[in-house]
Amino acid sequence: MIEITGLTKSHRGKPAIQDVTFSAAPGRVTGFLGPNGAGKSSTLRILLGLDRAGAGTALIGGRPYRELCHPLRTVGSLLEGSGAHRSRTARAHLSWVARSNGIPLSRVEEVLEETGLAHAARKRVGTFSLGMGQRLGMAAALLGRPEVLVLDEPVNGLDPDGIRWIRHLLRSHAADGHTVLLSSHLMSEMAETADDLVVISAGRVVTAGPLAEVTAGYPLARSRVLRPHHRKPVLTMLTTVSAEFRKIRTLPSACVAVVAGTAFTLFIVASSARNQAGRLAAGEPTYYASDDLALSLSAPGVIGVIVLGIVIMSSEYTATGKDAGGGRQIPATLTAIPGRARLLAAKAVVLAVLSTLVAAVTIGAAILMTQVILGEYASPPAQLIEAVGWRPAGAVAYWVLTALIAFSVTVVTRSGIVPMVVFIANTTVVSVSFLLTRVTSLARYLPDVAGAQMFATNYPAESMVGPVTGAFVMTGWAAVLLAIAAVVFVRRDA
Repeated sequence: MIEITGLTKSHRGKPAIQDVTFSAAPGRVTGFLGPNGAGKSSTLRILLGLDRAGAGTALIGGRPYRELCHPLRTVGSLLEGSGAHRSRTARAHLSWVARSNGIPLSRVEEVLEETGLAHAARKRVGTFSLGMGQRLGMAAALLGRPEVLVLDEPVNGLDPDGIRWIRHLLRSHAADGHTVLLSSHLMSEMAETADDLVVISAGRVVTAGPLAEVTAGYPLARSRVLRPHHRKPVLTMLTTVSAEFRKIRTLPSACVAVVAGTAFTLFIVASSARNQAGRLAAGEPTYYASDDLALSLSAPGVIGVIVLGIVIMSSEYTATGKDAGGGRQIPATLTAIPGRARLLAAKAVVLAVLSTLVAAVTIGAAILMTQVILGEYASPPAQLIEAVGWRPAGAVAYWVLTALIAFSVTVVTRSGIVPMVVFIANTTVVSVSFLLTRVTSLARYLPDVAGAQMFATNYPAESMVGPVTGAFVMTGWAAVLLAIAAVVFVRRDA
């Protein structure tokens, strides 16, 4: 049962919808009809917890969407096309959506077959046509065998066979006693599918009731209200973290960033180690002590986890190809995981774990490779361990905190371009933070400058903070920025 009461929303001071009130009853297909810009999508976005209403309520089974215990088992939705990132395959997209709500992965194959996408399961979504993108969106909506379907223009881009298929699907769903809310700007489509009709124009509901009465000009007839249905909680933080792990590992740009960052670091360290071995053999002075070489030169590898921290969030806002509908992934993510604080925390956990693994492997490999290349000039293991001490752990912590800071900035900006340019330029081209240390002593409290003291022994600036202080300063920056990002993300419309 869907109940919308007194719903009001404004965009930049201009009313989008005003006092929208209607209901959609179980066992019936309710059509939501209006021209483009009438307020249909704004209403559905509020219903699905993507945007906040200025006033009024939108309830599903007597509860707001964000309070549903396992939303995809209660509500299946189609909004903004497929909701998939363009670089993922159809199967990979549906797999992370299923994992987010504890749905068996076997169900993925069933909905691929049901929606006619089995042959395209391994194709990247960016290559899909508009109709295929709609079918993928419907596959995601059907994953949890939901009791309620909320669909925004579902026949858009479908061929005649696809239109007949979706009409049959909606009628069958309603016939089983479930609720269907369907938006469209086409009266002809409503006439073929809907039992009840809600007409909206200029942000206001102008009439509602059974299709025959509305089209014949009869007065408003409201749908009956049924008792809300409640479920026990099943979604956990672990479920969300698992879904985010599956999501990030099927994102090619994240994989490329990690591999490229590690390879770049090891190349620099290997080249420098060979150069150092040559200078030591010739009796020439060296800039780095042999024990410090790997740690001092591994810093550029942080670029890989910076990119990882950025794309784990910016990918949510990347538009699918125009041919596939041009939608973004964030509506699909937030309808699968409506708890925004939990979603952000899960992303941060995934990022921290992956960054720790990447940093530990890269820095450990750099130290080992340096020892091998230096050969007879390398320090004995016991001497090396005593010389580096805790600093490898400090370097790993620096990578992880840097990734979390990049992630926080991306959450706030909703774009990967700005943080990508700023962070990578500051790391590789010109370190603005380092230049500021020549101007003011306060610059030593900048996150990258303070954090570098956790592992660096020859930082090219004077009066730096100590390693422990540096760790506290950088951790404080990360914590504050994460808190700001959480407040912004929870309160902002999708």
